[in-house]
Amino acid sequence: MKTTIKFDKPKFIPTIEDVNYVADLGFNKKTSSEWVKSVNPNYLYEIINPKDECVYYLKRNHLKRAQIIGRAICNNPYKPVILLDGHGRILYWILRYVNQYRPRIINKIRFFIPEIDIVAHEYHKLFFPSSCVCRFMDIKDMIEMLASQKPIIYANFCSIGGKEGIREMGKVIKECNIKNLLLSFSTRNIKNIGQMVSQNFRNYRCNKVLNINEKFCTYEIINKIS
Repeated sequence: MKTTIKFDKPKFIPTIEDVNYVADLGFNKKTSSEWVKSVNPNYLYEIINPKDECVYYLKRNHLKRAQIIGRAICNNPYKPVILLDGHGRILYWILRYVNQYRPRIINKIRFFIPEIDIVAHEYHKLFFPSSCVCRFMDIKDMIEMLASQKPIIYANFCSIGGKEGIREMGKVIKECNIKNLLLSFSTRNIKNIGQMVSQNFRNYRCNKVLNINEKFCTYEIINKIS
């Protein structure tokens, strides 16, 4: 039987109500294979109206992002995975992908979840499966910490932190000699997006792989000499 998680209204950052709800459900004691079978994805999107067009496209976009990361994991199952995730939507679809194509490795994947919002961090510790190492720290510091292990990286920034996030990620992956990453961000208040990404990731190929009505973009950043 699936345990469902129901939220009162759409939101992208976990709240104290979310923390209280998942506190005693035991999700953090589950393996990745158990977790992905227990979570109902509909409730991760707080679907009030299943026909809501925005939710539909966002869900499809998350699925496509997760497929890119999932393929990288299936090809490199022993690399650590650094993941920026709020409620666990991307994590869920990644595990669904791996469970479909390489189920034998699903419980061997090591996820590292950095977070600088204390409420979201507490939520991650309570809700994410036991394969996730949740740390109250900036993603840049985590990349530096794990750089020698050549991690698989997914970074996701909202419109508030988008510009600064892109600049900081450009610096840290160059300093840490990271070969590639998947970078998603809201395009709100950002002009000349392609130029900005290219300027901050010089010596990298910046392939725009996804977008939702030009409001959210996802780039695959690949070192040209890797």
